[in-house]
Amino acid sequence: MKRIARHPARGFTLVDVMVSMAVVAVLIGLLLPSLRGVTSTGKRVACSSNIRQIGLGLHMYADDFGGYVVPSRFVPGWSQKYRDSNAAQMMTLRLSSDADGLWGQSWDGLGRLTMANYLDAPKIYYCPSHHGSHKFNGYSNSFGMDTRAAVGNYQYRGMGPNGSRFLYDIVPSASALVSDGLQSKPDFNHRFGLNILLADLHVVWYDDLNQELYDSLPNDESDVGAASAVHDAWSAIDDGRDTAGSGGNGGGGK
Repeated sequence: MKRIARHPARGFTLVDVMVSMAVVAVLIGLLLPSLRGVTSTGKRVACSSNIRQIGLGLHMYADDFGGYVVPSRFVPGWSQKYRDSNAAQMMTLRLSSDADGLWGQSWDGLGRLTMANYLDAPKIYYCPSHHGSHKFNGYSNSFGMDTRAAVGNYQYRGMGPNGSRFLYDIVPSASALVSDGLQSKPDFNHRFGLNILLADLHVVWYDDLNQELYDSLPNDESDVGAASAVHDAWSAIDDGRDTAGSGGNGGGGK
């Protein structure tokens, strides 16, 4: 009977392994931008949800307090003691001392929504895309027994574009009340735009594809021109909304 020759199974050579690794590397390189885009979009949606929850808190507060928006010591008109205006400080949630705040309270601006039990989840004040120094982990204790200062990731306006602190005197669909951080470049949470809460609880996306708004912000929150830059940023957002019309700056962004 004729014997059938058996040949040993051929294993992978070093060249085969290197080619396979190269193919995998190319595929990963092709997929990574898409994965980054998905992650970025997810964070932007989470940020939008946070701002919407803040908006609900603002409206509940107004319903219970004669129609007024949440007060801040950095908005003139609330107290004879504090007549200065500093729009750059409107990301502040809690001051370092009760004596520094309105009516002997350390909570300020949006932080007063927590003090009054309208928002009981501190992470709502923090954007998952934030890359600056004001991250939740650094302030988590400030929402408990600890009384240290706290800064969030969202910019509160404290009044309408017309200067009114009475919510129902503010044009609902054309007035931005809260946005992603504007205090400085590191506080600009997303790369090419920001989420904005309008007075009617509508959250819209403002495109900054050319990064003109981003470039107008100071490099650091301690910059002497920070307050002026924030005022100009709100004006730019208002102008952009007026120009865009009802369609708004609703395009994509990261």
